[in-house]
Amino acid sequence: MKNRGLVIMLVVLAAGCADSSGTGSDAYGDTSLAGLPTMPLRTEGRFIVDAEGRRVKLAGYNWNDGEGPMFTMSGLASQHRDDIAQRLARLGFNTIRLVWSNQLVEQNPMVQANLLAANPDLVGKTALEVMDAVVESLGEHGLMVVMNNHISDAIYCCKSDDDNTLWYNDRFPESAWINDWKTIAARYRGHANVIGADLRNEPRLFAYWGPDAGSEMDWAAAAERAGNAVLSEAPDWLIFVEGVNYAQELGGVARRPLEFKVKNRLVYSVHDYPWFFRDESPEEMRAKWERNWAFIFRDQGKAAPVWIGEFGLCNTCFEDNGMNQVWFETFTAFIKDNDLDWCWWVLHEGDTPYGWGVFDEKTNEPWSPGLMEVHRGMIAPTKGPGI
Repeated sequence: MKNRGLVIMLVVLAAGCADSSGTGSDAYGDTSLAGLPTMPLRTEGRFIVDAEGRRVKLAGYNWNDGEGPMFTMSGLASQHRDDIAQRLARLGFNTIRLVWSNQLVEQNPMVQANLLAANPDLVGKTALEVMDAVVESLGEHGLMVVMNNHISDAIYCCKSDDDNTLWYNDRFPESAWINDWKTIAARYRGHANVIGADLRNEPRLFAYWGPDAGSEMDWAAAAERAGNAVLSEAPDWLIFVEGVNYAQELGGVARRPLEFKVKNRLVYSVHDYPWFFRDESPEEMRAKWERNWAFIFRDQGKAAPVWIGEFGLCNTCFEDNGMNQVWFETFTAFIKDNDLDWCWWVLHEGDTPYGWGVFDEKTNEPWSPGLMEVHRGMIAPTKGPGI
């Protein structure tokens, strides 16, 4: 009981002061966020810190569907954006990875009215205007936003044959990708809660870390070009750069680290899922993470933050007594042991408790109390400046 009380106290301290005026389920011991950290954020060694040098740990969810053919965020047909944001904040989470496509930015179509049924003030708005309103609502409730270019074409990600495996294709060349990022950076740099740019989701197949496969496949160089372009518009943003091979691998950083024109902005990012493994033991999983990316935050001389930008599985898979459960328990323990920043995939997925969406779009309640308990147990920081 003493340990449990300590965990609850730490969650409250990390989230902010309690607010008895809010709404939410008492079953989860909800608390309100006091507000955003002191901005802007920076990196200090392996940690993200606020303007006063105190550790800021990112912990939250991917808000999906902005990358797909609907051109807007999930759940807005059933829940008001303020209710979604408030629910996340009261549960103690502080970060949203907001995903979008290049097609959304360049075409900026009007969003279908039925997708905004619970947000009638947004009916008749364009995709970017709806995104503006979502970002503003998240900020009002103390949630930080990492903007993520998820895909070029407005289709659901990610396949090996979807013609979106690189950061460019015939319809959206690299120049368009960079210009779209500059558009996003200029649009949101004035929003205090928008803290950075996750440059591209899961570079894969022929994407390579470094020049050995040719300059057109050199993701490291492309990330530097795009990151510097974003920083030219939003110099206070953090720049998140994912690994190659579906964001699994950052081993190339050892021989080819990234460097931006603005210092203390670089955060590396990885994704992890159970299908990245076959029959590996927990020891073999941990060895793979150490080899592929954990060495980056362990390097005492040149350490940098590593953010788990995506990891996840279905709401019932985490306790299936199989490989899913082995991976889940091993990876969540690795995150907690190393006090890593993280973002779960995904916020919503239809109206089934057996899907991947953590929250029921209709009720705004978590589908799995057990999974929510695990997530909330990973919020409070345990290492870093000011802890």
